[in-house]
Amino acid sequence: ERRQDAAMVGREQELATLNGGFEGALAHGVCRSVTVIGEAGVGKSRLIREFVSGVADSAILLRGRCLSYGEGITFWPLVEAVRGAAVIEPDDPPEVGLQKLAALTDDHRVVARVASAVGLTSEQFAVAEIFWGVRRLLEILSRDRGGHGPGSMPLHHQIDRRSECSQCESLPAAIQTKEVRRQSNFCAS
Repeated sequence: ERRQDAAMVGREQELATLNGGFEGALAHGVCRSVTVIGEAGVGKSRLIREFVSGVADSAILLRGRCLSYGEGITFWPLVEAVRGAAVIEPDDPPEVGLQKLAALTDDHRVVARVASAVGLTSEQFAVAEIFWGVRRLLEILSRDRGGHGPGSMPLHHQIDRRSECSQCESLPAAIQTKEVRRQSNFCAS
């Protein structure tokens, strides 16, 4: 069993890359996507934990994981992130979850689209509308936290590059960053 309290060794450059991406997203008000890839056991989870602990006081941390199997898992990372943001418990009935989600914003359009994506309602929306609702919810959470608007840094932590990213087969353990352009709002007021 691995010790989780030991000092992290040999990942200063990768941690600096993550911190630089986070600071750049805040400074420039842009979204930045970061993917951490590498063989099993090289310290990806530890690197992510170290990074998250360093930015926890200045960021809203939402977590979601991708499942490799099952039905209805397309938006599973979103389900987990929204449940965390709204403090929706696993045994909360949908109407309670919907109330908790609605407590995050008074924009009923956002609530309807996000609730649909995470299974709190049976209403259906086009994927572009769901993405708009999620983006607006993240902007609202950021603004309410005193953030800088749309600047955020989704962090994709890829556990097993062979099962998730066939194009990464020949890459060594690495961190890749790329700037993601903002798209215009899908729903007009």
